[in-house]
Amino acid sequence: MPKLSDTIQNWLMQKRDRAYLNRLTGPQLDDLGLSRDEGLRLTASRADTRQRLLAMAAQYGLHASDIDADRQVGLDIALACGRCEATRICGRYLSGKAQVEPDTFCPNAGRYEELATSSR
Repeated sequence: MPKLSDTIQNWLMQKRDRAYLNRLTGPQLDDLGLSRDEGLRLTASRADTRQRLLAMAAQYGLHASDIDADRQVGLDIALACGRCEATRICGRYLSGKAQVEPDTFCPNAGRYEELATSSR
């Protein structure tokens, strides 16, 4: 469970990032390769999203480079993970305390399986 100071710091960073994204013009967003909505959804994600999605990807034998190889695939995975509501079971699974299969709770399980199959 995060400390209150970490929660407040994360909230302040999200607020700063939302303000930054809202100031960007169309060409600036194009340079980032994000729509404003995608950027705002990413900033609303939990602070541990990247670590969590990489830990789950590793369960399929994938590395960060596999996720990042296709920018759109990486963005889709990050957006799904960032708004996932199964964080409790995900954490238990990743720590070895839950005897369930990822496809029962992880919105990216199918995508990880596809990536793992295509990288073999």
